[in-house]
Amino acid sequence: MESEKQEIIEAARFLEDMGYERNINEYFITYSGDRIDFIVGYERYYDEQGDIHIKFKKENKVYSVGWIMVVREGLNAIQQRRESYLLFLLSYIRDNYDALIQIDYCEESNQSIK
Repeated sequence: MESEKQEIIEAARFLEDMGYERNINEYFITYSGDRIDFIVGYERYYDEQGDIHIKFKKENKVYSVGWIMVVREGLNAIQQRRESYLLFLLSYIRDNYDALIQIDYCEESNQSIK
């Protein structure tokens, strides 16, 4: 799990370059900004599951980047390995950052799956 975390930290370096502060614990790597957190999560009971969530602090709302990616891009969310999936999501965040940090975009994505 440590080598997996290191790869994720390297892939998420762009968030630190944008001013996000990294905090690591056993099950999460959190990148905190002034108004948004990106939370890279490892499912406690399933070795192969994980997701990245975006939390809007002021509004106290959380959205799954994985679901947003599926809804917006029509991509299949089938995971091979947790590490590969999380790296894929980080790439999606990097490529779609400006849209993802807009709560309206995340909310519209969430409404699409209801």
